[in-house]
Amino acid sequence: MNHPIDAPSNKLVDEWAKQYERQMPEWVVLRHVAADAARWGADQELAMCIAEVCESYGDVLAELLRTARRPKPPSLKQQAIAALQQVEADFKLGGSGDTIRRALEALPND
Repeated sequence: MNHPIDAPSNKLVDEWAKQYERQMPEWVVLRHVAADAARWGADQELAMCIAEVCESYGDVLAELLRTARRPKPPSLKQQAIAALQQVEADFKLGGSGDTIRRALEALPND
């Protein structure tokens, strides 16, 4: 079957395996390498889709596709604010987290 995305190179698979092999048993390494390969293939497919959308419909739609399929993770600041909200809810702290929240909100966005 002719497919536009080839399998990852042996060198790339070896690099993935080396990331894990000293820390884990072989069967766990295989699971991690399989997950890395799946991500790699999905990224290859997305790149091809974005190129096609860009060519047919322009940069704006292509960027919307990229953002929808690979959203940026929340910043450390956003994660800290969410964690504070969870702690406040779990321990019913009420307004005692206000100082921490104001300090977090005053930090620049990264």
